[in-house]
Amino acid sequence: MNIFKTKVLAVAGIDNTNSIEAVAKSRDNIFKMTQIAEDAVLKPKNWGGFSHELRAWLAARIARQADEPELASQYMMSVDLTNNYHPSNHEAGMNLNILVNFVDKAANNTRDIESSDISKLQKKGFTDDNIVRLCQLLAFVAYQVRVAKGLRLMNQEGS
Repeated sequence: MNIFKTKVLAVAGIDNTNSIEAVAKSRDNIFKMTQIAEDAVLKPKNWGGFSHELRAWLAARIARQADEPELASQYMMSVDLTNNYHPSNHEAGMNLNILVNFVDKAANNTRDIESSDISKLQKKGFTDDNIVRLCQLLAFVAYQVRVAKGLRLMNQEGS
């Protein structure tokens, strides 16, 4: 795996010609593992109640809210979605409002999450396994957003 083809380095604008190339290469195992984790969270073999498309759409939503439009675009393209995609047209029987409200709150106001937020998901039919899957997605995207922002800052300072 070429680390400079991983999503997080690509969206941060890091390639093998940047001043922080050596830093990236010295941490190549982290970037490889990040890509493996991304594949596991966004495109797992057992996706439970959340399709790959819904996962990508939610990840893109989180990234856009974190002012990472390129990362959002990469998530959508990873499963061949256009920006016109909306899960309400594809995810039959799922209460998207409660799901999106939880994702937005968890992504943007994490400290405000309460047990009642989890209870709301459960009452709408989301299983504990799927709530864990959703939280894994939220945590991973938050991590990837922070890494991309940090790398971009390092790259700007090194220029």
